[in-house]
Amino acid sequence: MAIGRLAKRAGAVLAAGALATAGAMATAAPASAAAAAGPGQLTVCSYGSYDSSVEFEGGEITVLVPPGDCLTIPAGGSRVESINVYGFEYPSLFWISSGQHDPSRGTTVVTYGSSAAPSASIY
Repeated sequence: MAIGRLAKRAGAVLAAGALATAGAMATAAPASAAAAAGPGQLTVCSYGSYDSSVEFEGGEITVLVPPGDCLTIPAGGSRVESINVYGFEYPSLFWISSGQHDPSRGTTVVTYGSSAAPSASIY
């Protein structure tokens, strides 16, 4: 997905208040309470100074996770797929890292730093 389209989607997510509507399928927690994702789950923890999001191979993205929070969502499937990690600090959306999500064991993504020097761990 092109960065421009992803930026528009990220803005739409913010405008729609997706964090509130995602409550039924996701669990948000303070970053200090982060735990590794279990099978069929993706956990995104935003330890940086910017919002964080993950894009799956098919173009589906998670809601934006604000700094200091973690979000766990169901992310099952039958195969390992590529993911891209993005940061968002208004008005900029930026790529941080790429990796793989293995639904058989679950995946945890943790972002760090500032928008000027972002980084991520994927495990």
